[in-house]
Amino acid sequence: MLLPMINTPLLDYVLNQLGTAGIQEIIIFCCCHVDQIKQHVKYSKWSSSSSPCQISIIASEDVMSIGDCLRDIDAKDLITSDFVLITGDVVSNLDLATIITKHKKRRETEKSCIMTMVLKRALPQHRSRCTESDLVIAADPQTDRILHHQSGKDAHFEVPLHLFLERSQVALRYDLMDCQVSICSPTVAQLFTDNFDYQTRDDFVRGILINEEIMGNSIYMYAADDLYAARVTNLTMYESVSKDIIGRWTYPVVPDLFDSQSSGTYTYGRHNIYLHQENVTLARGSKLIENVVIGEGTSIGKDTFIRDSVIGRNCIIGEDVTIEGAYIWDNVVVGDWCNIRRAVIADDVTLKDHVSIEPGCVVSFRVVLGPSVTIHGGTLLMSQPPDKDDGFGDDDGGNSAPDAVPDITVVGVDGQGFVYTPGGNDSESDDDEIAQQLVWGQTADEESENDDDISSLSGAESDDITPPESPPLDDTKLFYNEVLDSLQLSALLTRLLPLLSNYFKSPDSQLDCLTALEEYTVHCESMATVLAKVLHLLYNQDVLSEAVIISWWTKCQHKALKTQVQPFITWLQEAEEESGSEEEFD
Repeated sequence: MLLPMINTPLLDYVLNQLGTAGIQEIIIFCCCHVDQIKQHVKYSKWSSSSSPCQISIIASEDVMSIGDCLRDIDAKDLITSDFVLITGDVVSNLDLATIITKHKKRRETEKSCIMTMVLKRALPQHRSRCTESDLVIAADPQTDRILHHQSGKDAHFEVPLHLFLERSQVALRYDLMDCQVSICSPTVAQLFTDNFDYQTRDDFVRGILINEEIMGNSIYMYAADDLYAARVTNLTMYESVSKDIIGRWTYPVVPDLFDSQSSGTYTYGRHNIYLHQENVTLARGSKLIENVVIGEGTSIGKDTFIRDSVIGRNCIIGEDVTIEGAYIWDNVVVGDWCNIRRAVIADDVTLKDHVSIEPGCVVSFRVVLGPSVTIHGGTLLMSQPPDKDDGFGDDDGGNSAPDAVPDITVVGVDGQGFVYTPGGNDSESDDDEIAQQLVWGQTADEESENDDDISSLSGAESDDITPPESPPLDDTKLFYNEVLDSLQLSALLTRLLPLLSNYFKSPDSQLDCLTALEEYTVHCESMATVLAKVLHLLYNQDVLSEAVIISWWTKCQHKALKTQVQPFITWLQEAEEESGSEEEFD
């Protein structure tokens, strides 16, 4: 929670969000770094006599999850009214006051509502969307009541088929990300106490949805389209959120307007250049290109080039230094002729002359590097030798090797630091990639490998599908797009035939079906090779009529697709001619 984000601890963003929303009492529950958090809050504006809210800090080393936290709070009987459940790593400009008001009004009419989940619209591949926790939501489009919730790293998502059989309309959303912000009734804490299987909020949501009919509780969602919210769960998200703040996507939560004693006051200039108003020194010839934040008391040497970077407080940057995409914290000294690209440099680090840090590196507190050394991409450095048990080491060096000597081929002849690897120094060569993924998170390339398989329909509950009497569906195109993502040809199509037959009765709905197939096929080469078979099956099962198929094919603008389907169209036309000839002969 004290991780510096644009020279301001993450905790300050959360407290500011809650204070702005009019929250009168804030409970911070923490299981580590308790003294540091208490010290920070004590000397912040939130502890002053003019503070709009009261802050309490509860510490427990035994708490390992949100479930444990809420059970402990419920045991202390601290919750007596609706409350906001939020993690300490959220940066947002959400209008929480409005969301809370809507939640309370909904509870007046829907007594079963115990939680409103705040979700942010973010399309896949958007940088503010964490690739490690994809989310699929099925909801009632009229009421926003959540019908199905599934999150995680799995590329394959299953949506129960009965949701579509029981309702005329279901909204499937893959364009939302979970902000870990929820408006809860007091019942939520009690339910966590009653069920020790609820460790995370996702566990709770799944349990409520599964037992919704039995327990009579329901969960709703609030989708924020135009506002900003994101979690800083790894260094990739740290980088993404930092860029969004500098780029003013989080307005008014931006450096020149954000009210925080920790960071002070900044001036805003062209090309997103933010300079602290006190004691910033820029030598002649230094160039701040774009998207740069310079903290209080920092000096920049001559002919230094900085782009897309954040420099903390009281840093000394030498001459002829190049810094791109770097996040440098407080009290860092960078010698002359250094080169830093897409790296995180923690407090009190010293880089001597001619040090080059390649992309993906993390340099921890008090490390000394150089002179004349290159830190290869993805290297993780710490000031203490790695701990024998878990590879991290303690600040007091409790389990670290007392006689460990820094490797001068890595940190330089005057260097002081040790390489961190997940399995220790004897790890396999691919541990560098593991370390990268643990710290930086899943990469976009890894996520793209899973793009072809995002969702599916699960009909495991029953092989005997009985369709509803009259299931009108206005947005058949949206529904069909979700189905197409997991087509398994004849096996799945045959299973879904009762459902499809009821949704595509009219010529217009059948044309929507064909148009959706066309759009999907254009973006999926594998689908293009089997489209004719799909059309043939749907035609044989009377889902699509001959007239609609030929009409669609005639108007189709994609020549390659028309060529693929041409044999099937020819067969249809010949079959029609033969049928006409036989009738004429009779």
